[in-house]
Amino acid sequence: MNGVDGIFAVIGIFFFAIIMALIPTIFYLLTLQNTLMKVSPENRKMPPGQVWLVLIPLFGIVWRFIVVNKMADSLQAEFTKRNIRVKEARPGSDIGIAYCVLSVCGIVPFLGPFCAIAALVCWIIYWIRIHEYQQKLLSPYSDPASDDASTFFGEPPVYENGRREEDWFKE
Repeated sequence: MNGVDGIFAVIGIFFFAIIMALIPTIFYLLTLQNTLMKVSPENRKMPPGQVWLVLIPLFGIVWRFIVVNKMADSLQAEFTKRNIRVKEARPGSDIGIAYCVLSVCGIVPFLGPFCAIAALVCWIIYWIRIHEYQQKLLSPYSDPASDDASTFFGEPPVYENGRREEDWFKE
């Protein structure tokens, strides 16, 4: 293998790594965008499409903090409007800010690799939590007494004839 082939191999590996990192990021940003789309327009603190600004180099580092805060404020306003109870006062804010801070600390010498691993863990937890909140927003009815963001068991709707869906099986 000559020098030119080695350079092409390194470039190929670099682009493969970028694509492999970009795929989960795209799905993550789709989750954020879709969650914001489920929030009523009057409660949105940012347009859903603006989450994609995270992909802009350098600017995206700062924009992550803004997205986490705007997402938390939007979810808080929507849950308050719908009278849905959640564990956090600002949904997703704590773990989201931890993810942002740790990802910035990932460039610190010696400490960086540990912070990067912790940022990855926090990012995954934040992503899962936002998805759970999105599922809570999709529910036609939620149990306000439920503290768990991943469940939404409430009373089934009552239909025109005054019977509930569960009553159909008792006949």
